[in-house]
Amino acid sequence: MHCLVLDTGKTHCKLAVVSSRGEIHAIETLSTPILNTQFYPAIDTDLIFEWFIEQAKVFFSQWNIDRIISVSHGATAALLNNTGELALPILDYEYEIPNDIKQAYEAIRPNFSETLSPNLPLGLNIGTQIYFQAKQFPEQFKTVTHILMYPQYWANRLSGVIANEITSLGVHTDLWDFNKWELSSLVKSENWASKFPKNTAAWEQLGTLKPALKNQLGIDHECAVHCGVHDSNSALFPYILQAKQNKSDFTLLSTGTWFIAMSPNTPVVDLDGERDCLANIDVFSRPIACARFMGGREHEIILGDISRCDIDEKDITAIIEEGIFALPHFVNTGGPFPDKQGKIIPNQELTQKQLNAVATLYITLLSDQCLSLVNSRGDLYVEGPLVNNQLFCSLLASLRGQDVYICEQAYGVTLGAAMLSYWPEIKETNIQYTKIVASLTDKIVEYKKHWLEHLTMTSLEN
Repeated sequence: MHCLVLDTGKTHCKLAVVSSRGEIHAIETLSTPILNTQFYPAIDTDLIFEWFIEQAKVFFSQWNIDRIISVSHGATAALLNNTGELALPILDYEYEIPNDIKQAYEAIRPNFSETLSPNLPLGLNIGTQIYFQAKQFPEQFKTVTHILMYPQYWANRLSGVIANEITSLGVHTDLWDFNKWELSSLVKSENWASKFPKNTAAWEQLGTLKPALKNQLGIDHECAVHCGVHDSNSALFPYILQAKQNKSDFTLLSTGTWFIAMSPNTPVVDLDGERDCLANIDVFSRPIACARFMGGREHEIILGDISRCDIDEKDITAIIEEGIFALPHFVNTGGPFPDKQGKIIPNQELTQKQLNAVATLYITLLSDQCLSLVNSRGDLYVEGPLVNNQLFCSLLASLRGQDVYICEQAYGVTLGAAMLSYWPEIKETNIQYTKIVASLTDKIVEYKKHWLEHLTMTSLEN
């Protein structure tokens, strides 16, 4: 049998066919569409759904698919009315919330000690989004009967069953109280609690595909629809299973649009909310210490109109020796240095190879900072697109002094979600790892020292 994984990411949507042995047989992608609605920029869920139907028809005709699971990025919620339709479009979290509403929200949001959610810009706290929607569009908000996290929106659209799930509800939302292990004081004070359905385990089957969808897809067998999961926690799932088997410490660095360092064995009470540290909650309802930055997006911004190209140790060495540095941050989405404005020093024209080398060094140094913020120890695993950047991985190994491994399969989020759909019947991880050899250790350590000095100088200048 096979699983269909619907991954509605921030940058791309993916639809993949995965066997019970963890083999990805097919995968199709779509650039995540954003629609300018009369309310605000929103995710074009109808276009995504049309694409899903078109691709799923092909996949169902080629493979025996008996289950579907959705996986999605965080900071996104769907507001449904009593007919099961969207009461308001699903807001794009990069929308700039009006300043007056943002200030009013910050006056009522719970403390970091309660929610372990840092105060993030834009709409990166779901609480901010819901508050904005409630205050700005009161007539529409009055019709809201259910507030679903984004993966469960898709599960509901496929099965008709209402549910929520803890990994999306607990990731920098302001909606979850980590002390009382219940919906936060914000949810209660704003009278939203009745709109949140009960939490269901990510792997649980909610129901089956709606009959009308079965007809659209041309299938005559039942297809289970599972609850679904937050993307970073999907990637984390296989490593939790492996660490449990090996009884070992580990940290996972998940890469993509967001780079997220996740350390299951670090106490969450030690997190620094002023530096974009936060707690995720894993699929087994355990707090996970995290630190993050928007690495994929920052890498793109540094390159600008310059395309990616292959670089080697000579290119990295040249940048180090010339003393060229990229200082954080190039996006207004938090990170370890949230109050700093990104820039490259000295200000000069750079070649294609130079820019690619600077960008690689930048994401390496920021990843190292995030790993230190969560007190990374034990084996360090890197998953996601950056496993294909050998220089990044080897430079990171030099900075960390830990055993660094990469997942040989590029789609860790997809594989983790598929594994969840087969859990607990199938418990083998079937993930292969390659150990990374550190490179340019002395040079990158010295470069980091000077990079931190430049950060200190820019702080003094400000």
